[in-house]
Amino acid sequence: MNPTDIIDFNSFSFPMENERVFDKNLLQTKEEVQEYLETCAVDFEKSSPTGILPCQSELGGSANFEVLIDSSSQSFRQKWIYSVTLQKVFIDIDKVLLLNFKCDYDNIDSNMPLFVRAMPMYSSADYLKVPVNRCPIHLSSKNQLNKGK
Repeated sequence: MNPTDIIDFNSFSFPMENERVFDKNLLQTKEEVQEYLETCAVDFEKSSPTGILPCQSELGGSANFEVLIDSSSQSFRQKWIYSVTLQKVFIDIDKVLLLNFKCDYDNIDSNMPLFVRAMPMYSSADYLKVPVNRCPIHLSSKNQLNKGK
């Protein structure tokens, strides 16, 4: 990683999708089906938050939903780093990354429940369907953490 890719950790955020999470098996109305189909596309294939191709669109939506990485000194000592150029967080194995969520509550129906669903994913299209378990370095059988506890 190039040191110039790393920014000051005092404040930064990146937008995330804030649309309602749909289970395509539970869609009730034509409007819900249409909204589901228009929510997200990856390489012209429709995707779902719980589907084979996870949504990668960066949408703040009408509520201006954001995810903020905790940049306090205590959190930073937890061994993570964010690259602005790559738009990725790199974190040491078995460490905690604290996230804060922010949105404009004035633009949200007070009766609508809010849920945050997050999952790590590979950015390369070749591996979008593959679950992220560990990076190749930490996957090594020589790594003490892979010996079992």
